[in-house]
Amino acid sequence: MQIDEIFEHVYVIHVRKGYEERKKHIDKHLPQRDIPHFNYILDGDISDLTDDIIEKHFAKGDIFKEGKAAMSCTYKHILVYREMVQKEIPYALVFEDDVILKKNFRKKLTRYLKDFTETAPFLINIEEAFEYVPLYFRKRDKYLYKAKKTKRTGAYIVNLEAAKKMLEFLELNKYDYPIDHMHTKMSQHGFIDIYWLQPPLALQGSKNGMFDSFLSGNRRTGVAGQIAWFFKQRYHEYVTTNLSKKRIENFIMDRS
Repeated sequence: MQIDEIFEHVYVIHVRKGYEERKKHIDKHLPQRDIPHFNYILDGDISDLTDDIIEKHFAKGDIFKEGKAAMSCTYKHILVYREMVQKEIPYALVFEDDVILKKNFRKKLTRYLKDFTETAPFLINIEEAFEYVPLYFRKRDKYLYKAKKTKRTGAYIVNLEAAKKMLEFLELNKYDYPIDHMHTKMSQHGFIDIYWLQPPLALQGSKNGMFDSFLSGNRRTGVAGQIAWFFKQRYHEYVTTNLSKKRIENFIMDRS
């Protein structure tokens, strides 16, 4: 993997109107993390989802229960994959517009991925999302762990082969899940491989109280929300991650 190629194609999922605060955050935050060039995905807003588009692309499954906001978010991510295939982009770094990156993000990500040579279709989830690799699986100087499911879609890397596989699947099947569940489904069907980065390098501001969530309803924001997030984060990092059978079974043991 040519690490610099990842930073050549950075996409931010964003809504045209009503989320100006998030755009101000991204416009300032990404350059601070040594990512000066990025593209907003503005097509696919709820107002763009006509009855014809919904009928053509979406199945009346779980995604209908989530509502049009989830449909719009899913559609925007898929527009990234379409552009990757059309322009033959080898890798893309995809963020949602509430992403918060760790300090020295570019330097750390470059170091963590320097030995990654996978050429098969893959998606690397680099966000926290209250989920971590259990201590049982971690190895010294190892940063990528193959998993059976993804986390959320606030920050991840996807390669061209994975984008092609997902579009091929969606040519034959309507979108019946929100985008994170769809990634997991792709993995379960053997279309793509999913990896978790440990330690994660990103989190979502709609989860830590910085922004309201437009998919999950309003969360506590401000200082109270960030305090609640801190304790929830620590609980999942040290307790749930290492004791939950479901979390442990998510990982594929690598004996190498």
